[in-house]
Amino acid sequence: MGRKNYEKDCFDYACKDIKQLRRWKDISAEHQERPDFIFLNGDKRIGLEHFLIDTLLNEKQDSQSRHREHDIYKVYDKYKDGGYDRNPEGALHGIENLFNKDLKTEIDFDYQVFISTLTEVFNKHLSRVEEYRSQGLESLGFLMEIQVPRMEYLVTDMNLRIHKQCLNEFPLTADMWKVVSQFDKIDFLIITVIDGFRNRHHSYMVDKTYKPKLYHRFDLVNQGLPWHMKLNVIKDNDE
Repeated sequence: MGRKNYEKDCFDYACKDIKQLRRWKDISAEHQERPDFIFLNGDKRIGLEHFLIDTLLNEKQDSQSRHREHDIYKVYDKYKDGGYDRNPEGALHGIENLFNKDLKTEIDFDYQVFISTLTEVFNKHLSRVEEYRSQGLESLGFLMEIQVPRMEYLVTDMNLRIHKQCLNEFPLTADMWKVVSQFDKIDFLIITVIDGFRNRHHSYMVDKTYKPKLYHRFDLVNQGLPWHMKLNVIKDNDE
């Protein structure tokens, strides 16, 4: 899947969650870049720049979520059309590796690395704001896609109390808010949270009037656990 497909998928999720986006008419050029999208809302030109902030990073500090889809199709293509029947152990080993890659990246999650990555990516796009606005825009926003294993977190509130919590909205921390609330440079921010294998998503729009509930930090629920999944083939005795 190409980069433009990811951008479009993310905006489609946002449209499902935020009704006002459905009124925007996409007038982007065929190979629109910087910003990724240009819309008309009435006679108002709106620019939208997309980027990914992943909570799952592999050994190279690269997005595990983007690699996951490629790996899933690779296993599927290898064992479809009778491939599983010929080599069930190999198929289960391939599936086992997929799960364990995700588990390892979740277990190894580092909040400070996440904040560092967010700061670098967000500021990189902020540095191009004047270039984006040169497209004759009345309004400019960022579409921040956040990939998570599930919408359940270990949150530490501002009183340093830790508890497990299911949230649709991403747990914005004071560190994150300091980075993303630069509304002297952009007009709004859309945060789209996508979990697991795109089973759930939630989007919301943030601007200078938004009053977020802030947390001290968050962690992923399986962080630090010595967890490794092992699958086994169980044969049907009736065969």
